Amino acid sequence: MVIRLALLLLAALAVMPRPVVAETGWPPEVRLALLPDALPRGGPVLGEMVLATLRGEYVGNVAKETLAVPPFKGWSWMQLGAPEWTEERIDNRNAHVFEVRFAFFPQEPGKQEIGPITHHLIFAGSGGQRMTIDAASTPVAFEVAEPPLPPEVAIGLRQPFWMPARAVRMTDEWEPAPDRIVAGDWTRRTVTLEVAGLPPEALPSAPQMAAGNLFSFIDGEERTVERTADGPISKVIWRYRMQPQSTVPAELDNIPVAWFDTGSRVWREEMLRGAEIAFEGTALPKEPGLVARRAVPVGLALGAVVGALALVPTLGVGRSGAVGRLRRWGRAQRAALALRWAEARRDPVGARRALLALLSARGIAPAGSAALQRLDRALFGRPGTASELGGLTRQALRERGVRAEARGSP
Repeated sequence: MVIRLALLLLAALAVMPRPVVAETGWPPEVRLALLPDALPRGGPVLGEMVLATLRGEYVGNVAKETLAVPPFKGWSWMQLGAPEWTEERIDNRNAHVFEVRFAFFPQEPGKQEIGPITHHLIFAGSGGQRMTIDAASTPVAFEVAEPPLPPEVAIGLRQPFWMPARAVRMTDEWEPAPDRIVAGDWTRRTVTLEVAGLPPEALPSAPQMAAGNLFSFIDGEERTVERTADGPISKVIWRYRMQPQSTVPAELDNIPVAWFDTGSRVWREEMLRGAEIAFEGTALPKEPGLVARRAVPVGLALGAVVGALALVPTLGVGRSGAVGRLRRWGRAQRAALALRWAEARRDPVGARRALLALLSARGIAPAGSAALQRLDRALFGRPGTASELGGLTRQALRERGVRAEARGSP
């Protein structure tokens, strides 16, 4: 009987919960790592933004901390916001978690490293104990590629300014209208270039506004940056003053602004449209010499229009014809760029509007779009939609319905 009671007591002790060991956090434990976001296949190209999160996990009472990010050979960098501290349960221990976002920009091709980054920490323990620890991240290596050549280089045209970006938008304003200038006055032109994925110093310098018979001055430049968790959105504003020097209008040519789309890995182009600068009442050509100079190009342009109209019946004007396909392709391109810009701006309402335009241009029913369903769940289901926009453009363009429609078009 005594033996049986002893065995029962031992069994009860075996299944009883063991006391929890006190988590004193002393000596402290530290771990720091740089965690890059997903990279394109083949790695980044020169100047392309590389996003990363610096994450520290610390067991112990952090009394004081200082982050040291040194200059790295072959890189420039930008901190995208203030560090965030949270509490997490890691390996069955309470830990202080430190996170901060960075954007890195490779300045040299070849193998390049980021790190180490050091977090200087002072921990406080019981009885006035103090311990200083330097947590350091392990360097992260990248293979940086040379910029891809634009298609124009193959046929001998000048290589454009290198601008690898997630999205680009350019706007243009005149005050007064360039062909309605009061005699002796000036017109003021304001050009705004917004670029997602580059620091402001990486944007191009002001283009020259030059034409015969025209006084043109740069009236100032302003560069700003908005830092978001998805990278910087930089803006440069150029202001000009222009005045024709006679009643003969001055003509500014178009100015193309080429950029490399880091999402789709293709070259794109924004166009700063040319304009006729003239005093009010003199915008139409009146001098015989000017009329003669314009007669040939105007005649050629009219001939091209007539020829194109003659070809339209053979191409087909309906939705199934080449003209219809070209128009839909153009609408899809504009909608895709608008969607990419809204994604970069973390603008869910604008993203939904652009996504619907893209689906319409592609002939895809909204009900069949997984990208739209994902956006609607985030937009109408819970707060925090902006964080759901990552990769939305790429998902929309890769949907099976989009590809099937594109292949099946006659």
